[in-house]
Amino acid sequence: MNKHIVSLIEQDFGDLLTIHKFNQYVPKLRDYFAPYVLEKMANGITLDAVFIEQFNRESIIESAVYYIKNNENVSSKSAIDDFLIALNQLFERVILEKYPNDALGRLMPFSALAQEVDDRLKTYGIVLKDREAYPPIDQNQVSFMMKALEQLNANNFKAMSVKIVVKLLLIYGLNVDRVASMLVSDYDFQRRILKLRYKDVANRTLFLELPYSLVEDFEKYLQLREEMRFEDTELLFVKTSGKPVRHDLAHEFLTEVKCAFEEETGEKVTGKNPFTLTGLQKFAIINMILEGMNPSVIISLTGLKEQVINDCQKEVDKISALNRNRYINQKIRGTKTFEILS
Repeated sequence: MNKHIVSLIEQDFGDLLTIHKFNQYVPKLRDYFAPYVLEKMANGITLDAVFIEQFNRESIIESAVYYIKNNENVSSKSAIDDFLIALNQLFERVILEKYPNDALGRLMPFSALAQEVDDRLKTYGIVLKDREAYPPIDQNQVSFMMKALEQLNANNFKAMSVKIVVKLLLIYGLNVDRVASMLVSDYDFQRRILKLRYKDVANRTLFLELPYSLVEDFEKYLQLREEMRFEDTELLFVKTSGKPVRHDLAHEFLTEVKCAFEEETGEKVTGKNPFTLTGLQKFAIINMILEGMNPSVIISLTGLKEQVINDCQKEVDKISALNRNRYINQKIRGTKTFEILS
């Protein structure tokens, strides 16, 4: 039984994941979910009996509780979300395909059970810290970063890939996995557009119009990419080795920019670091929300979780609070009812 469930997680599920997602999901499931099933449920029965007959809503909650209770490295409520998201992916992509269970399917997304998991943990005397959101980068920091981007070596393949990816995140807030999966054919130089497949919608594509400076960057980058002669991949962004880019692509650049920003401006970055990929994405999303873009459209465009969008909405609410009277009156004056009564 142990070999079967570990194989299910590492091979059947793991083979479907990017390297980043593998490292994010598989250890949690292999080291905590598998032992939970073996310890609490699999008393000499087969996996199909477990997942078709035994596993239910209570099992989801208790498996998350098991993860928190047995993992000494977690202290925040975000750990509940992380586990439930990993478990949801395992069931959606593998288990329910092998062992159909409509009742479990109707419970998705499992992350909706996070509050119940937290409540259950409290009955055991376990109180987790509130989630700490990574902050967005601010306008002054972005302006400083843009100058640093323009100073990157235009003849260096890695530097140009970093330059483009950072700009894509600052403008469109894209999930890095989405950027990493782009193909060379997704970029159309003649039309100055980048094709982007809709999140979770088959055969539907967004066509992103690119600013001219980014078009110039793409032209130079593709020239360098062609000179590298990658023969075994059609991925748009790759390492110099030809392997797919990962989330650490811009880590060195962002760290250097943060240090330079603190040194040159005298402004120390306190608390959580905004010079991260998440910080760039949130900067883009905040600007989208300020422009009135619908949250569901933002999720489809970026490929990011709803929680990230909610964090950005809170930042926008802080900004809006400063001009709330003017904002509310302006919007109300634009309604049909106000017009009729005027």
